[in-house]
Parts: sequence; C-alpha cells; structure tokens
Amino acid sequence: MELVDLKCQQCGASLPPRPEGGVYRCAYCGHAYEPAPAPAPQVLRIQIEAPVQAVSSARTGGGRASNGARGVGCLVPLLVAAGIFVYFQTSRSGAVHGLTPTSPGSSLFAPHERLYWDSVGGAPQGAVIGGAPAAVGRIRVAGEDQLFIVSLVPATASIGWRFGPLGSYSQGYQATRFFVQGDRVVVSDYRSLVHLVDVQTGKEVGQAKLTDRVERMCSAGAASVWVGTVDKRGTVVDVHSGATHEGPRPVAGCEDEWSARTRHGGKDAVPKVPGFAARHTRMDGDVGVVGGTKSPGTEIPMAAGFDPKSGAVRWTVTLPTVDPSLVRPRSNEHDALAPGLYVTTWGSGSKGWHISALEPRSGARIWDTELPRIFAVDSIDAIVASGGWVYVVRTSSLAILNGTTGKLVGAIGDETYEK
Repeated sequence: MELVDLKCQQCGASLPPRPEGGVYRCAYCGHAYEPAPAPAPQVLRIQIEAPVQAVSSARTGGGRASNGARGVGCLVPLLVAAGIFVYFQTSRSGAVHGLTPTSPGSSLFAPHERLYWDSVGGAPQGAVIGGAPAAVGRIRVAGEDQLFIVSLVPATASIGWRFGPLGSYSQGYQATRFFVQGDRVVVSDYRSLVHLVDVQTGKEVGQAKLTDRVERMCSAGAASVWVGTVDKRGTVVDVHSGATHEGPRPVAGCEDEWSARTRHGGKDAVPKVPGFAARHTRMDGDVGVVGGTKSPGTEIPMAAGFDPKSGAVRWTVTLPTVDPSLVRPRSNEHDALAPGLYVTTWGSGSKGWHISALEPRSGARIWDTELPRIFAVDSIDAIVASGGWVYVVRTSSLAILNGTTGKLVGAIGDETYEK
C-alpha cells in the first residue's frame, strides 16, 4: 500500500480516518492514494508432534502400547501478530517404568477405545471376587462417551467385568454412583433407577425405581443400602429383593469423604503433639492416625499415631525422605487406614508424588514409592487401602500398588507419563 501513515506525503496535511470509495484523498492538496491489492492469503500448516513414547507400559484401556502416543486433545493459542505459537497436547501413550503390559480383554472393550478412570461417582471400593481381594469403580469410555462400573483385578491391574453403559458423561456425571454391599453392587443412573448387580459376575439381578437421581449411598445394614436422592428423600433398598421403603439416613458411615476424615479431628479429639498441626484423622478400633504438618514453620507433611481411648501419642513421623526444601507443603491431603497399614501422600519438586506406608501402631515406615510423573496435570484425588492393595486415583487413571511391598503393579485408565 502506498500509504505509510495518516499524513499526506505531498503536503503533510492529515488524511481522513476512512477512505471514500477505497481511495484516500487529501482535502488540502487533492492528492489521492489508492491502496494496493491485498496479498493472496497464505496457508499456515502446523504439525504437532506427540511426546516420545516410553519403552514399556502397564496400561489397561485400549491397545496403546504398540500404537505410539495418541492425541486426545490439544489447545493451540495462535498469536499471529506476535508470531507466537504455543501448544499444549495431552497425548495418551502409556509408560509405567519396567512393568509388563496388561489388557482388560477384547471381550470387554475394543482395542482402540480409551478408558479414563473417573472418580466423580466415588473412590474405588473393596470387594471379594472369586475368593480374592478386588475392587469396584467407575470408568469412562472416551470413544462412546459412556460410563461403566467395572471390577478390578489388582494382581494383574486389569478389569474383570463391566456393567453398563449407564449413559454419557454429561448425563451421568453426578447421578451414576455405586456402593458395594456384600455380594451386591448397587448402581444408580441418570434415569433415577437403581441396579442390583452381582459382585461376582457383573450381571444385573434386580432394579428399583427412585423418586429422583441419587446423590449419596451408604450401608443401612447387612443387606440394605440407604440412598439419598436430589429431592432430599431417603430410601432403603434391599440389595437382594429390590424392595424399598423410606428411611432416615444412618447416623454413622454416611458422611461425605471430607466429613468422614475430619469427624474426629476437632481440637479436643486429637492428641496435642508439640510442633505438629493436625489436619485429618483416621481411626480403626484402638488404632488412630492423624495426618498433619509441621507447625510452626514450613508445613512439611507429618503423621502421628495415638490411642483413641486415652489420647496418648504413640509416635510421630516426618513423611518426606528427601531434603525438606524440595517438599511441597501440605501435600499429604489424602490418606487411608487399613489393618496394619496407614498410607498417605507427599509431594516433591513441582509435581512428583510419593506414596508412603507406615505401620499404624508403631509408625515404622514399611515402604515409600514414587509414582511415575504424568506429562500434563498431575493430581491425586483419593487413596484407598483394601484387601492388601493400595489404589491411588490420579488425573484420569488408577494406580495399583501392592500394600505389602509398595510395588507399582500397573494402572487402569489413560495417562501420559514423563520419561
């Protein structure tokens, strides 16, 4: 374009802010400026390279071990004026160091389907299947965008059976919940139905119709589950017959996760430990463990054991095994207590996660395992100890550890790990 600025190059007078008929004309000397034709548009081709796939994998969920990293989405802000190209890609490969690949079985999911572990419906719950410890949880199948309830075989980090589909993620986000009660799994869906599922086979054996969608479930006896619905009604469901009747929420065992962890955490209910600030408490019979941090000062993760009856402190432990300056303060938000085992988290560096196991009566450290680092967002949503296994809910996968040795057996779900 001949025009360089909004000043006439002949006489220096100001030109009008907008041209008339596509021509700038100086009102003082009459000189005209015709814009040159706009250049032909150019096509900018951008190719995103996925992160290099690690050598070995123990992933469950869709044959990713031999197909390389797969992209599930990218965010590409393109700033043309500044010439800046930024991208963020979450590709799904599978790279758990030194582990043997496992598979859920072709009869359950197609090889190309990506499975995301989904904890919105609740953390994994322990079960006994085929005489061996197992667990039940919720997954999302990305291709179908459907929710399923599945059983977990921890020894092989695989899926035993699936129940569903139970609607899309948007339909069942809050409404699809589950509860293991003896030989049944009670499963809710967005249609306000409760499905009674045999825990051994994953087959439906009964149904019950509710007045609204489910927002909470808990035990109401040896063969009953209390179900709280969005319309603030409470229903007791017999897990074998499917018979229902209205009933109040059980006094104990039906809190949400935060309430369950903190109900014993009042100032008068936990021991007074010098240099320690209590955050959350777990109790099982005559064993109590409180998670907290160093106080005053930098909030380094700590734990303390105590006698729930007398309040006497049995032990205190500083959880990190590295230089305290590398530890993320208050990173032991999640913990679990099982017979002979207390497990909790702590973070090192900007995103590293460790799982530490302590003997709850003595505080002796049993093991400490560092989890593989996830390529993008790396968060922990819950930790469960059941049947000698430890389940760690991560961003979109479930890590399974041997509760005796701390060995990472594998993971179920779709995640990309750093090398």
